[in-house]
Formats: sequence, structure tokens, C-alpha cells
Amino acid sequence: MEKIIRPESTSASTSAAPRMSQDFSLEIPTRFEMWIRGSLLPHLEVPHAEVPQAASGFLMMPHLLS
Repeated sequence: MEKIIRPESTSASTSAAPRMSQDFSLEIPTRFEMWIRGSLLPHLEVPHAEVPQAASGFLMMPHLLS
């Protein structure tokens, strides 16, 4: 019984995680970059070229978001 349950639970968790990360990476960057440009750029005066790098670098660290 345990040998049957474990593969199902692990496969379910691993198959669900990539979907969440894909939706996350597709939906967040546009809103996140818009938020950066709208609220942070006027105050920090960061060049527009550095904004996508900062956003992508932040998204590469999911532990900060959760």
C-alpha cells in the first residue's frame, strides 16, 4: 500500500509545482515590472535597462515571495 501511495503523491506534487512556477513566471513579471517602474523608478532613478534584470533576479528567488 505504501509503495503505491508514495509514487502517486510525489508525482502529483512534482507535476503541480512546474505548473505553478510557469503561471507565476508568466503572470508576475509584467505586473512586477509595472510596479517597479511606477513606484520605485521615480524615487530610485534606476535606468530602465536595469529594471528587467532586477525583476528577473527577484523572481529567481521564490523564497522571498512566499
